[in-house]
Amino acid sequence: MTDTGNSLRDAIIRAGETMASVAQRANISQSHIGRMCQDPLWDDKISGKHFKALLRALPELQGTMESSARAEREAQLDPLLAKYDLGINHSARTLLENKGARSQHLLNALELSAHLVARNYAGVEGQLIHFWGRAQNESLTHLFSGSPDDGLLVESQRVVAAAEDFLEHASQRATRYESVIAYATLVHHVNLAGGEVDLDFRRFPEGPKRAFVVRSSAIGEILASNSVERVKEYSRLVKTAPGQEPLEAWALPNYSTDGLPSKNFDFPRSIELRETAVELDREIENHNEAYLYYLSTVFLPLTLERSRGVPPFGLKTLTVSSALEQRLHVVQHPEVSKAVEEILSALKHSLTAAGVRRW
Repeated sequence: MTDTGNSLRDAIIRAGETMASVAQRANISQSHIGRMCQDPLWDDKISGKHFKALLRALPELQGTMESSARAEREAQLDPLLAKYDLGINHSARTLLENKGARSQHLLNALELSAHLVARNYAGVEGQLIHFWGRAQNESLTHLFSGSPDDGLLVESQRVVAAAEDFLEHASQRATRYESVIAYATLVHHVNLAGGEVDLDFRRFPEGPKRAFVVRSSAIGEILASNSVERVKEYSRLVKTAPGQEPLEAWALPNYSTDGLPSKNFDFPRSIELRETAVELDREIENHNEAYLYYLSTVFLPLTLERSRGVPPFGLKTLTVSSALEQRLHVVQHPEVSKAVEEILSALKHSLTAAGVRRW
């Protein structure tokens, strides 16, 4: 049950409305509205039909309920974080929320930190499955960040150390789809945070599950080290290791929500990668040159090959090409420049072949 206080009454007051005006627009009796305004658990009892009518009549209600639910969750989370001496970096959290980070995702990350430090491994695994996807994943980056500007915690090193312990424990039993996603997600973030992960990939059976862990580890290292040589290493694996190439084709589009999660890590060739193109624009602009080299020599060539020469992102292939051209002007590493020029040429050729001649 959800105790949202007097969220309905609060929403009516904040909107400058009266119970009578809301009742009229929602076509609900004023006496019924009055009873709900006095009942802190009204939202557990209201019918779906009446709730939809209230939302139409009082749009402010949604925001009021979200604020109430968030406050309630924070009240539950505060003593848990205090129990394990995990201090929130409130200035960074406020800044992240002002920049568009969702409170729910940040709270999920903070709750995960308590499970990690408590060595509650079942709780860790259960939560980590929900962090696959860009918006959720960003909150984990901030959880493990040691920066006072964007780190969610005042001190993150204990959480990184606890995550290292979890990985040692979990590697023995990461066989189910959910546990592999959890394990690989944490491997990525520990590597990204500069932690130490002693990975023995032979613990995982050959195929997509091992490939997913390999990719997560590699991308974390590439983002942390800005090493072109590490990209070359991973590129060789994509070409030779069983299951690595199809996993590579699956990962970024699935992460970008172009496809539904699939337990066989398979991604249909027929889906147009519109959301992936949006994510690529962001990554091309913001990530380091080694990651740009990875996109230009691994992900984009493979995606273009799978699309059989058709622009893989539809007309959004234009925006991906434009983002690459803009980034090319400031690239310092000669090998990265050459790789970007080559993939740009290939993308433009696919556009020309499809009859698109403007860029």
